[in-house]
Amino acid sequence: IPSPSKSELGRILLLGAGQGFEIGCLNKSLQYITISERTMLQNSNILLMMLCAQIFGLERLTLPRILAGLLLVGGGVLQGLASSQQHHSKGAGNLQDAEHLRGIVFMLTSMLLTASKWSLIQCMTQRSEPNSFLQQVSKLQLSATVQPITGFVSFCLALFFEHDAIMSSSTWHSPLLWRVPTLALGIVIILGAELKLVEVTSAVATGVLMNLHHIPMVLVGVIIFHDQVSTTSIFGFGLCLLGGFVYAWARAKSGHDPAE
Repeated sequence: IPSPSKSELGRILLLGAGQGFEIGCLNKSLQYITISERTMLQNSNILLMMLCAQIFGLERLTLPRILAGLLLVGGGVLQGLASSQQHHSKGAGNLQDAEHLRGIVFMLTSMLLTASKWSLIQCMTQRSEPNSFLQQVSKLQLSATVQPITGFVSFCLALFFEHDAIMSSSTWHSPLLWRVPTLALGIVIILGAELKLVEVTSAVATGVLMNLHHIPMVLVGVIIFHDQVSTTSIFGFGLCLLGGFVYAWARAKSGHDPAE
């Protein structure tokens, strides 16, 4: 495997740091907004990913793909509404306007970083020189290279936003710390799989699949934990599935699109 060039090192550092800020903003947003709001906003991020792919010339923004994106957004909105109904039925209070706005800003920043990240990954995995480091290195090795950068940025953000919790002795003596190595290994493997997925498909296709992956998660919850699923959620999942099929049809119809 050749040594990475300065430009490749720059892209790796940018990916790792961007992912750290993305995770930090996403987690911080949950301090100010509800899970239902986050669900709706995250599912609408597919449109932002399509726009980024169009700007970087990675994928053409055709009408069928826009329709697929809107169906996925509609499905996410219905899921968020169902979650909101459950949230209010439990008597949860409203957040202060200023704090709520802060949460929205954190969430939108995370969404922008997410869309940019997947476009960057597609450029790194599909448009690097054949004999370059990024083309020769395995996706698992690339993931193991990126994650320490992400971890360092996340730790710095935790020190800034959650200094008291980080410095608390109870945090460092918590039994949950024993699970960190296992979780870290799982994250490295997941990112490696995502990098490979982007390489063989596209950033937008990965975003579509990320929207659809909520469905098997809910099914597992229903089967194993006997979770209750509302009619609104079912319609939302149906729209997400329909959006996935429309997008798959649009990609198949495009054939060998030079922009992809």
